[in-house]
Amino acid sequence: MTRTRISLAALGVLFVLGGGAGGYYWYAGLDAASGVSGVCVPEDATDRDKAGNVATVAVVTVDAHVANGGGVRLSRVTVHDVLKGDPGATLVIGRSVPVPGSHDDAFVPLAPGHRYVVGLKEATEYRDGWVWFATSADNDLTAARARWADAVAHQNPPRPDRRCDDRRVAP
Repeated sequence: MTRTRISLAALGVLFVLGGGAGGYYWYAGLDAASGVSGVCVPEDATDRDKAGNVATVAVVTVDAHVANGGGVRLSRVTVHDVLKGDPGATLVIGRSVPVPGSHDDAFVPLAPGHRYVVGLKEATEYRDGWVWFATSADNDLTAARARWADAVAHQNPPRPDRRCDDRRVAP
């Protein structure tokens, strides 16, 4: 009787762990063979896609970092030129920071004293917005401004990333 209970308990634990892991992989869409992700974000392959996904596009200078934690850095910025939206003259915005040792340009933190064109998603948990994209405007402000003004003028409407597989997204 004891051996049967232990066997059933072990099978139950394996079932729960296996089902939990399988459910996670199904929900997260971690299917290495297909390269499909069930966690879908808007398409952002082009500047026009990026401009269409955000509420604000502006030329800013980073004044200072005001908080850091949980993989996010909050920075105070001065807005110089608004290309889309209606932000204030100064903002506090959130930006992902890279994992130490990574070299992912998509998450390079904003540096104080430098100028960027930023695209911001509305996200009150990061005060005035979340940085969806940032490109340097230090070297050629005129070219950066023209690039993003064109992207805003011809922006694409938000749409799911073409790599998403809607059949795998959990309800």
